[in-house]
Amino acid sequence: MSSQINRRVVRQVLVEWKRSKGMAFDRITSSAFREHRLGSRERRMTGDFLFAVLRFFPMLLGLRWNPEDADDLRKLDGLVDSLESSSDIFSELVKRHESAKPIFSKDPERHLREIHGLPEFILKEISEHERSAWHDYLHDSMARASIGLRVSESLWEKMSAHSDIKPSQWLSGAFVMDESRDLVQLESEVGGPVEIQDEHSQIVGRILGVEPGMRVLDLCAGAGGKTLQLASIMGSRGEIFVNDVSSKRLEELKKRARRLGISNIRIWDPAKDKNFDRILIDAPCLGLGTLRRTPERLFRITREDSEAIERTQKNLIDQALAIADPSTEILYVTCSVRAAENMRQFMVRDNYQVVSIPDRLKDQMGIERANEFLTLAKSSSSYRLSLIDQIDPTKQMGFMQWGPKAGSSLSNSHVSGSLKGDAFFVALVKCKNLEGKVTRTNS
Repeated sequence: MSSQINRRVVRQVLVEWKRSKGMAFDRITSSAFREHRLGSRERRMTGDFLFAVLRFFPMLLGLRWNPEDADDLRKLDGLVDSLESSSDIFSELVKRHESAKPIFSKDPERHLREIHGLPEFILKEISEHERSAWHDYLHDSMARASIGLRVSESLWEKMSAHSDIKPSQWLSGAFVMDESRDLVQLESEVGGPVEIQDEHSQIVGRILGVEPGMRVLDLCAGAGGKTLQLASIMGSRGEIFVNDVSSKRLEELKKRARRLGISNIRIWDPAKDKNFDRILIDAPCLGLGTLRRTPERLFRITREDSEAIERTQKNLIDQALAIADPSTEILYVTCSVRAAENMRQFMVRDNYQVVSIPDRLKDQMGIERANEFLTLAKSSSSYRLSLIDQIDPTKQMGFMQWGPKAGSSLSNSHVSGSLKGDAFFVALVKCKNLEGKVTRTNS
């Protein structure tokens, strides 16, 4: 097979990314592609190579790879030479990783550091027992990420007509595809707007259990993926109040809402907007649950980043509990797998009571599918990092963590399917015994 990997683009993207010390890899790649105007095949193969190399960067080039060093640049050229005739670069690199796995049994810390690029501060915070779970999670995160889609009910049938787009096995109205498509063309074919939203993210949104007519507060709305999903479930009946530290992201949310014909989203005014049925905390996090799509996260984060994020997360939980009525359900969410950002945020407090996530999933999925999903979720390497099994059994039903490739080790013939989306942690709680809290009445 002749190579169509564009070496100039490869060099330009990796050199610029390494020098930038923070710019998003996909943004740099998109800019390089626009500049060089590659053909579709050359663009695809170059893009596949760049993503695969980034995902296996510590193993292939080393985190100390220096774009200013001529020998390091020749090392990159040699990598292109060794992979240019491969029919599936990603699979080839997975095989190379397999050959490096014996290092783990002899020196787990070295393997996690040098092969996977796990930051030093995480290595220091995890126990020897947790190293195996981290290794399995990082290995599971080497799989290709699927692409989740969401459309209105009127478009379900037209979406299902596309052979490369599969209905979610968990949620009605959610769809999954393995390869990217031109979204504008797809919207033209199905006759309406198509939203990109990870399949697991859509499950998270359903766990909040919103209904038409409710008052909902989204404390960290961002550009509004989950906000728009909630608004769709509510059928524009009721109100969703949104808040975010970035006014730019809220403006983007308004544009997306107008495009979808959604009219019940409001900017939150803490002084006058109170009495909520549901509060969503889609908390800022290190994003380690999205490594199949953004592998560079692992190479950029620092202990200072983690400490700042953990403080923000604590403050958001405190804020939500302070403004909630006793009947208000609060959903705390991260797309991360570190216990410090997730379970430990609740292990240090007792001013909450849990709401059953299994019961909510059964309401949303049906009993059989929900039980299957929960079985798969608890089989995931991500769940093994959660610490959920270490808390009071009476509280465990209020927490869940799951990630990709779950179920591969299951021998239970009654459980089929798989989990293909990002890794998420969710906590579903209410405030408990807080002085001054009174139950809301319909006056």
